[in-house]
Amino acid sequence: MDLLDTDCPRLDTDQLQNTYFGLRHGTSRANETGIIISDPLAGIDAYGLSEQGVLEVENSIIEATRNGWVTDKTVIYTSDFRRTLETATIASQMLHTRPPIVSLYLRERRFRDFDGGPDDAYNRVWERDAIDPNHHDFRCESVHDVLERTVLFVLEMERRYYDSTILMVSHGDPLQILLTAFCGIPPNKHRELIPFARGEIRNFTPTFHT
Repeated sequence: MDLLDTDCPRLDTDQLQNTYFGLRHGTSRANETGIIISDPLAGIDAYGLSEQGVLEVENSIIEATRNGWVTDKTVIYTSDFRRTLETATIASQMLHTRPPIVSLYLRERRFRDFDGGPDDAYNRVWERDAIDPNHHDFRCESVHDVLERTVLFVLEMERRYYDSTILMVSHGDPLQILLTAFCGIPPNKHRELIPFARGEIRNFTPTFHT
């Protein structure tokens, strides 16, 4: 039985014409205080990067540049939350790229009932994710919903660009869930993948491009 509704868009990863990297935002003020901020009304204007978060992003960009992953030709898209926009701006300034482009597809996953509360509540959502990627317990955005919008983002990039490097600056769950589509595994297994560290850049398409 398919774990997702049949209308969920799919990625034909061996036909992708661009290279994709995911960059999780660095440590934010919300991370430092141990609270969940997934509501755009709170996350767009507040809870930007901490000093540690800035250093994490800078170090990742330096390392990614050394690896040849990103250059001044890289196209940067970002969530509109303050912590991701600040992360994307640092990357753009260090790489001397065009300014980051905001995409709502890359926004944080909504954890509604847990917004503003302690971040150990993530585990309660993830436990349910492993059983049912379509669940909306705690009024949260389902894995299916997140996968759908992030895959739609990639498909839009495929229509818009050719032979480009796309850097997606987003949040832990959206990147983790999208990565399952690139890895060809069920999305309910997103927590079985190695979690993105704060400020980490990861190659989503290592086997399809040279």
